[in-house]
Amino acid sequence: MDQETEALLARVNPEDIELLSLWADALVQVGGVYAAMDADGLRALARGTATLMRTLLDGGVLNEAVAGRYVSPPPYREQPPSEFLRATMAVQDTIAPWLRAKAPSVEVGERAVARVRAVLADATVTVLRMREHHGGPLHLVTVLGALFGRVGGPRATFAQAADRIATEFGAELCLIGTLDAEHLRLYAVSQAGTSFGCLAGDVLVRASLPWLDFVETEHGWSRTLRPEDPGLEGQLARHGLARLVAHPLLSVGRVVGLVAVATRGTPRSRWSDGLRVAAPLLAAHLAHARQMGALEQAEAALSEAYDAAPTMMCATDRLGRVIRTSRRFRDDLGLPDDCVGMPLQWLVHPAWMDRFGALWQRIHGGEGVEPSRVDFITAHGTRLPVSVEAHWVRDELGDPAVCMLVFWNVASMVAREQAQRARIDELDAFAHQVAHDLKAPLRTIVGFANVLRDDLVPGASEEHVHWLDRIRSAAERGDAMVEGILRFAKSGGAGHHEPVRASVLLGRARGALAADIEARGADIVLVRDDTSLLGDTEALATLLTNLIGNALRYTEGDGPRVEVSVTALNSGWAALAVRDFGIGIAPEDQGRIFELFQRAAGDRPGTGVGLTIVRRVARAHGGDVEVTSTPGQGSMFSVRLPTA
Repeated sequence: MDQETEALLARVNPEDIELLSLWADALVQVGGVYAAMDADGLRALARGTATLMRTLLDGGVLNEAVAGRYVSPPPYREQPPSEFLRATMAVQDTIAPWLRAKAPSVEVGERAVARVRAVLADATVTVLRMREHHGGPLHLVTVLGALFGRVGGPRATFAQAADRIATEFGAELCLIGTLDAEHLRLYAVSQAGTSFGCLAGDVLVRASLPWLDFVETEHGWSRTLRPEDPGLEGQLARHGLARLVAHPLLSVGRVVGLVAVATRGTPRSRWSDGLRVAAPLLAAHLAHARQMGALEQAEAALSEAYDAAPTMMCATDRLGRVIRTSRRFRDDLGLPDDCVGMPLQWLVHPAWMDRFGALWQRIHGGEGVEPSRVDFITAHGTRLPVSVEAHWVRDELGDPAVCMLVFWNVASMVAREQAQRARIDELDAFAHQVAHDLKAPLRTIVGFANVLRDDLVPGASEEHVHWLDRIRSAAERGDAMVEGILRFAKSGGAGHHEPVRASVLLGRARGALAADIEARGADIVLVRDDTSLLGDTEALATLLTNLIGNALRYTEGDGPRVEVSVTALNSGWAALAVRDFGIGIAPEDQGRIFELFQRAAGDRPGTGVGLTIVRRVARAHGGDVEVTSTPGQGSMFSVRLPTA
């Protein structure tokens, strides 16, 4: 291909903002799963597909590992083929005129368009072929075949082994059982077992079988059967069997079971030698079968524990491939039961791919990851925000082997929060009404107390003046508390969430506290502003105003300094901190200052409502607030909040 055409095709790359915007617009027009995706997701999806297109234009190959990204994960899993074809055509119809407009000549433009069409056609055929196999009859046969193979299990194999032993020895019956301190359990019985009253799964009491002690200690046992014998021997004799030979099955020096054969007539020679030769192989397989049975029971218990978990749970291997999921995980993402083996990254929303990549690098390093924000994409193309914790399970060498991930569906948490908010709103409305009704009589008391004090005749006793002042002070205090209740009821918590910088919040706080800041010559400084917060601007401004006001109130002298900072934490979270250099808070008070009407220092003005409002706003945003303080050195309040 000529240089001009190559230069034009070089413009098809994931860094071209104009192309990505056109690409995303084309997908929106297709509708379906693309209509459910937000703008960030569409742009990220366009960027990822443009990256693949660039690879193919450079001579790369769309192998199954790469094409699988457009087959198995949501939302492609349930996407109709016709919708995928429309999306491909829409992208092609978008790129073609864009290339023609950028081309130096008509001929160059047409050559470039032809090349793009050929690449898209090959890629589309590959993806559609994989989708047909994934959802077609062959896939179903594969799944059912694996299921039936697992159901067959070792018992069927041992039943076949019992039949073979009976045939080789010319015996009417072969039994293979497991032994413990109290029971003999028939693990497998040859086909004729029903004729002699013996079935696989029967449990025999060991006390009724005294000959088992000889089998274990003498490493073999043989005897003639008689109808009057107790237990199994008499049962077999009454069914016409005359001779029984048994041999223990030992694994690692321990008896794990036995193999026994019985016949009607004269047994063939050297039965014991034959059983002795076969016993090690049978013992090894029986021990393995019992271990596998224990593992299957543990596996079933683990699966039940996963599915019973109220949270989304997932386990991956070292490469980040899914090896187990909980039902809640599959239900919330709209996934069926066959997502095992899929890279977890395929389930991440396109807009979060880069951030998840950085998070997985930390996880892959063997670190446990504290709660971090991740956005998944559902089978319907919608965004599902979750909070994730990761912990590694190590192998026998101490190396990280399995990563256990727990996810909290933020949407469900928000729904619960909204339901709780509805109940709280009812209480708020009640508190607001009660507080409003209390204000009038309290102010009447203050007014009449002032009138009485002014009307006191000269020479009135100091006791009367003292009691009037006490009445007025108590009424004013009650009025201030009622005002605090009203402010708390109005604080709400969080409404519309939008990105907001700390500088904007600080500007609002300075305006609200302007008189106090100017009177004291306070220095309110923004020392760090790593990232935008995500929340209700009005509510967050109220939160910051209360924290700064609190810092000024508990700092003595003129020119107090208050430092405000926003520090990025793990992915999706940041800490909004306010630090003062005041009197500090005693350790015994730090646990109660966020409760309504609780204050650390009784000689300072205030109602004990401000910090309660701070905690309420923080929790309404999915975060919380904590304090660190040293008496005489100051305090720092840190609020954990989501980021944009």
